[in-house]
Amino acid sequence: MAGRPSEIHEIFDSFLHLSWRPWRELSAIAMMLMELSWIVAWFQFLAAPELFLTLGESSLFLGLWIAIAYSLARGMHFLHLHENARRVIMLTVFLVGVLVLLKIFFYADSLIKAGTILVSINDAFKNAEQLLPVEIIVISFAGYLWTRGMSLASVWIDARHAVHRFRLGAVMLLALGICSALRRVEGLTIGIVLYLFSSLLAIGAARAATIELLRGGRARLFDIGWLLSMTVASTGVAVLAWFLGNFAAVEFGDLVVAAFYFLLRVLLILGLLIVSPLVFIVLLLFSLLDNKLQTSPLFQEIQEQVALVLEQVMEILSGIGSLIQGFWESLPPLTFVKPVVLWLFVGLLLMLILRTANLPRRRSVFREGASGTTESISDSGGVGAWFRQMLGSSVGALSERLSMLRRGGRLFGAMRVRVIYASLMRLCEEFGCPRRKVQTPLEFLPSLRGLFPNHFDEIELITEAYNRVRYGELPEVRRDIQRVEEAWRRVREQAKNLRLAQEYLGNET
Repeated sequence: MAGRPSEIHEIFDSFLHLSWRPWRELSAIAMMLMELSWIVAWFQFLAAPELFLTLGESSLFLGLWIAIAYSLARGMHFLHLHENARRVIMLTVFLVGVLVLLKIFFYADSLIKAGTILVSINDAFKNAEQLLPVEIIVISFAGYLWTRGMSLASVWIDARHAVHRFRLGAVMLLALGICSALRRVEGLTIGIVLYLFSSLLAIGAARAATIELLRGGRARLFDIGWLLSMTVASTGVAVLAWFLGNFAAVEFGDLVVAAFYFLLRVLLILGLLIVSPLVFIVLLLFSLLDNKLQTSPLFQEIQEQVALVLEQVMEILSGIGSLIQGFWESLPPLTFVKPVVLWLFVGLLLMLILRTANLPRRRSVFREGASGTTESISDSGGVGAWFRQMLGSSVGALSERLSMLRRGGRLFGAMRVRVIYASLMRLCEEFGCPRRKVQTPLEFLPSLRGLFPNHFDEIELITEAYNRVRYGELPEVRRDIQRVEEAWRRVREQAKNLRLAQEYLGNET
């Protein structure tokens, strides 16, 4: 019994330690803002016009939704609840929340029932003029945000995870920009600025959280100076991007358009001056050729045959079109296809939510961030040192990929050397001097010299290159492969002359 108070104290101390990870929590909040910046923009584009929601109302609803999911999942994670209990609680809260959203948006003046919702959704599924009912769009956004909140509450957050989510958001914003341009919808500026600010803050806080945990998990590395530096840097980049975007769209954009229009006119005038004589000559030639062909009996016969062939082709195509139309008209009405596809989509969405509700345990730092165990940030370096380290890791990854490409080029060069030597061996067999299996390339070299006496250096170069490749050495530079190819070209030319000489002597005899 004496050890019981110390056990309780250790559990309480562990709970306090887990609950106070400021860099980790700051990174999660920034990542939720980053997700919301493009999700709210897509929600405004797809569903808000039919729901008559403003940007602020959509942001409030979706922000509260992901915050509830994150807070609930994070609390259960700290309390070490059983996995099945977490799944049941998260699914129950999600279903209740979806019913509340449907009540607010669609059934504010009527009594909400499960049967009424299903019938309404199924009727909307059958509507051929509407691709997706608004109810499904709302449920889909709610499901995605719910899964994102749960995953952020339990996964290990590092800079790589934040960069991965940044790439996804950038692609989604680009797609939204294209769709908005097609529909002539504006208003993405605020979302893009918030996205840049929150993404930079999330990446910086995630790296700081990683280093905090790698230093033992008890070191209080949270510093107001670091936080202010990250915030100021992120704000500066976002504001600069906003300013440059507005300047390019208003001030600089007009100048670019005017310069492009002037350059296009100049190129058009120059093109007309160059092309006009050529067009005149071509038209004159066509006129003379047409006069000659019109008086030619052969050309008239060809015209008649081509006309007959085209008539037959048109009859065949018309028959095929009639068959397809008859087959389409004989089909029963396929009104059930769209509801089936959309209900399958709903089922997949529920399966995704159930799978994410498992809330996997946080992975070990040494397994997930093994490469980060050697990382360090000097306390005096601040955010500047972190930015330099991040830039260095990016350059290192790029150089690694370039080295892989370079190794691929060296492998291709080795394969080219093998092909050249195999072609040389086939040439020797053709001239009656094959290499025996027991002979090595160096042992066969005197026979090659006797066969090609005028190309000693070329034969030695090809054999030496093949020997290096044979024992696992790869060509270092492209120049080595070019020298082997040039030597093979000269040997092949002599072989061609030898072949012609043999044919000539055979004809003489």
